[in-house]
This record gives sequence, structure tokens and C-alpha cells, in this order.
Amino acid sequence: MVAPPFRTLKEWLHPVVEQRSCLRILFSASCLLYVAGWGSGLTLGKQVPYAAPSAAAGGMFQIFLHNLAAMAPAAAGLVTFGVTTIFSLLFQGAVAGAAVGSASTELSGWAVAFHIVPHGIFEVPALLLWGTAGFSSLGWAYQRMRGHRSGSTLWGAALGLLAIGIVLLFFAAIIESAESVALAANASFVPRAAK
Repeated sequence: MVAPPFRTLKEWLHPVVEQRSCLRILFSASCLLYVAGWGSGLTLGKQVPYAAPSAAAGGMFQIFLHNLAAMAPAAAGLVTFGVTTIFSLLFQGAVAGAAVGSASTELSGWAVAFHIVPHGIFEVPALLLWGTAGFSSLGWAYQRMRGHRSGSTLWGAALGLLAIGIVLLFFAAIIESAESVALAANASFVPRAAK
């Protein structure tokens, strides 16, 4: 039987499966940092005046490139042993928390949720996966110090996580360009005081 000229999904995900215990720890660290940033941003965001999103957010491709550039520091942790990843996760969490906090002072909870959730369900996991990939160099260094020689699969897993994150960011950009801007212009986003 002739082997297919391309890798199967199982072969592509093999490094992720082989390194799942290390990746689980790195993913947990990413989640904790993001939640810490989100909590601080939520607290500070309630003290910032709310500004409604504009319809001039750009097209899907512009949004995708913007999100990709915003998340690049998380992936840069691959070469900085996680330093940029720490700051990126804290900052991105704070920005998201501040946006929710600021919007919740003027809008109903449903309006805030309908504006953020449609694209946020793709953007936040992409950021967490990129954060996990950014921390992979720390995982690799730790494994090397303990005498494990399977670091190459951890690098493969990091590249796989980055690829999955890019796909998630693409879906987020599609949704954000189509729905979120339209939702922001909808009458249900009228501030509480004006209703």
C-alpha cells in the first residue's frame, strides 16, 4: 500500500498528544495569567467612560491581521522563554476585562455579551493556545534539565498550537467583521440611561 503524499490529522497531532501533560501545565499557566489580567482590567474598566465601537473596524482581512499582530507577542515567548508571553497574556486579559467593565457601566449585560461572545469564543482560545506555545520553550528547557530528550516533539506541538490558533483567529475575524460591527450598530446597544 502506498503512503499518502500528505500527513494525516493523527500524524499532525502526534506531538500534541505525546506532550499533553507538559502542555496541560503550560495551558493552565496561560489561563491563570489571562484571568488575572482580565480581573484587573474589569476593575479598572468600570472607571473608564464607555465609547461605543465604531463601524469603521475594517474588513475581515484587516481584523484578522490586527488580531494576529496583537497576539504575536504571546507566540514570541518561544524565543524569549515565555517573558513576552507573560506580558501579552496579562495585557490582553486586561484589555478584554477593561472593555467588558467599561461597556457594563453603560450597556445591559446581554448587550455586552452579544457584542463580545460571538468572536470572543474564538479569539480567547486562540490567545490561550498561543500562550501555551509561547511557554513551550520553558517546557523544553525544563525537560532538558530533567534529562528528557523528547524536546523536538514539544516544538512540533507548539507549531501545531500556533496553526490551530491561526485558524481560530480567522473564524473570529469573519464573525467580528460580519456580526459584531452590525450588533454594535443595532438599537439594542443603546446605553441604559437613554432607554
